[in-house]
Amino acid sequence: MKHINKFSVLSNFFYFAPIYFSFLLGMYVTALLFILLFVSSTLFHIYKNRFWSVIDSGISYIVILQSLFLLATSSFSYLNSMALMVVISCALFIRYREEDKTRDDFWHGLWHIAVSIALIMIVLLHGVI
Repeated sequence: MKHINKFSVLSNFFYFAPIYFSFLLGMYVTALLFILLFVSSTLFHIYKNRFWSVIDSGISYIVILQSLFLLATSSFSYLNSMALMVVISCALFIRYREEDKTRDDFWHGLWHIAVSIALIMIVLLHGVI
């Protein structure tokens, strides 16, 4: 087994927040997708093999599509959408600027946290606001 990046593994636990809100709002398919994302990402960061990489990538793309669907079927205001875009912009900056530059476990863990915040916002925008 390769070296485990502890922060990348531990930061996956932030996915429990969007899982919780999805269940709370009766969005069970979305919650299931987030659970699969949590499991696949955690296993990938523990084992670092191609199998879990492919599974994690595939589930991530499905979560992106599900999130876009939730946003498309939401009624949200300009202010809410701008706040979400700020969070998504920060997440993308972390992932494609800082993490790609350093390949550091810390930045990837921050990516997980930023994505979790964006997922919470998407779920709440769809289910509450």
